[in-house]
Amino acid sequence: MMFRIGVLGSAFDPPTRGHIDVLQQAAAFFDCILLVPSARHPFGKRCAPLHHRVAMLEAICSNLKLACELRISTLEQEMCEDSERPVYTYDLLETLEQKLSADHPGLQLSFIRGPDNARPEIWSKFHRAEEIEQRWPLFTAEERVPVRSSAVRALLNKTPEQPLLRQLVTDEVAAYIATKRLYLPSRLERTPSFGYDDVRVKERERCYDGFFKMDRYQLQHRRFDGGWTPVLSRELFCRTKAVAVLPVDLKRNEVVLVEQFRIGAFAAGLAPWMLEIVAGILEQGESPEQLVRREAREEAGLEVGELIPICEYLPSPGGSSEELQVFCGLVDSSAAGGLHGLEEEGEDIRVHAVTIEQAIALLGAGELNNAATIIALQWLQLNLERLREEYR
Repeated sequence: MMFRIGVLGSAFDPPTRGHIDVLQQAAAFFDCILLVPSARHPFGKRCAPLHHRVAMLEAICSNLKLACELRISTLEQEMCEDSERPVYTYDLLETLEQKLSADHPGLQLSFIRGPDNARPEIWSKFHRAEEIEQRWPLFTAEERVPVRSSAVRALLNKTPEQPLLRQLVTDEVAAYIATKRLYLPSRLERTPSFGYDDVRVKERERCYDGFFKMDRYQLQHRRFDGGWTPVLSRELFCRTKAVAVLPVDLKRNEVVLVEQFRIGAFAAGLAPWMLEIVAGILEQGESPEQLVRREAREEAGLEVGELIPICEYLPSPGGSSEELQVFCGLVDSSAAGGLHGLEEEGEDIRVHAVTIEQAIALLGAGELNNAATIIALQWLQLNLERLREEYR
């Protein structure tokens, strides 16, 4: 029995009412539409972090009623892990066909083109465009709702408070953008502004492939004077994104810290047992919010209520790909304490519930010396009165 899947790939930065109209046009022709946000855009576009774009798509899918099923795929992110080249549409469709054929023997895969991509001057730039047309059926949407992601970003770049925004995106997407403070105007004019197209990767080799990984790059990048650097050798410690949460009990005026052995501190000649906030490494298919709730239960026996975003940052971008996202999580710390951690992962974690004033004193005394904990507690100092007012 034939199973028809349409693939709509886009940056979705952010997803707009124009994207929704394309879905509404295509829904009657497919059993399922697969939404695939780009992880490394072929045209070098700089996008909001992938997890934000996926979350906005999830918000749309949960409220959009169509004649077919809607799914979101992060396959492009997986494909990027093994290559520095952009993920082209042809390669994406080929990989999807291989992965989906086993579950759907009667699979008919099609590519959904929005009105922009269907324009000859745009479609001609697609990698292996003619072969795509020959190998997979195309569904081309009409331009009935001329709303583009670039218009949303341009609007928000002028001011974050715009009544016109909800004409361009759904209420759910508008709320998410506001909550996460996405697409805010830059406070610093940077000209020229560089992106992926301004880096040339000559070679990449895997130097180490254990629990952690290390790659060596031979690359060139643009210089501010307009030229190019010579070929540079750069070694990169490859790490999956991590997420951390500072558990705060506003009623008891306490925060919860965890204490455990850290090999990095030991190797640096520092006190190997460190006081930290709860953190973990993001697993495939898991959202940052799901991760910190799970880690709070595993590491501290805590159930996290409201989650308030603090920041996202790169701990050591000169030599590591690790990204870290930090939250403040509201908890009941009355039962916090004792020993926790997963035995199968060799975790041995002691939990401390301390007053906010004690935590700040530990920070001032230099006993808290890892970046996520320092950033989270300094943020708490700046925002404590606001939190007490909003969540009392």
